[in-house]
Amino acid sequence: PLSMQPKLLRVLETGDVVRLGSNEQRKADVRFVSATNRDLGQMVREGRFREDLYYRIRGAEIVVPPLRERREDIPLLVNHAVGRFAADLGRARPEVPQPVMLRLVGYDWPGNVRELFNAVHRMVVTCTGTELSLRDVPPEVRSSDDRADALSGAHVVYAKEWGSTSRYGDAAGDAALRAGLKDWCVREDWFATAAAACRFMHCLPVRRNVAVADEVLDGPRSIVQREAHNRLPAQMAVLHRLLSA
Repeated sequence: PLSMQPKLLRVLETGDVVRLGSNEQRKADVRFVSATNRDLGQMVREGRFREDLYYRIRGAEIVVPPLRERREDIPLLVNHAVGRFAADLGRARPEVPQPVMLRLVGYDWPGNVRELFNAVHRMVVTCTGTELSLRDVPPEVRSSDDRADALSGAHVVYAKEWGSTSRYGDAAGDAALRAGLKDWCVREDWFATAAAACRFMHCLPVRRNVAVADEVLDGPRSIVQREAHNRLPAQMAVLHRLLSA
């Protein structure tokens, strides 16, 4: 707070401190190191930080970019954290396969190293095998707006078709809604980076070559509940079986 800044400045300038509850000044011989994630220059311009204190503490300045600007460091940090947390838990160090590492490298990590280490700790705790899996990755990290990234290492892809918001069967309204979407018909090449046994699930009805290409719909990876009656519980049962396996 602003009220404390003059006191800190005086200590830095004179080296004199007064202990709480005392009137006696004492000399302090310390090395002062400060860190912040705020723009102190902007705070000075806004009157929220003293300019004289700002220039007093701004000696040797080290700027550490956020993780999203130095993604090449993420594998090093992940491998270090996995080994450290596995040792703390007294278990063998799990391997980090490429799909998991790619997902971690692709995430922006707004909380930087602390968030990364927290996520890796959760992954090591929940890991039940000899290597981390995409299931161990926290949901906020596992989700992605990039299709290739989202499909990397996937075991199940579930598609839900939608139509016009006005009424079912409104072809013009449906076309207008889809106009802004490009290349969103599911094709076999979508699964290039997915797991070899990745399965494709979808609801009914399915518009062929609009939402799903024939090569996927009629291919071996397609799981279709052909009876409309009670199909959702059946699909969820299949999904549960696939994920638990």
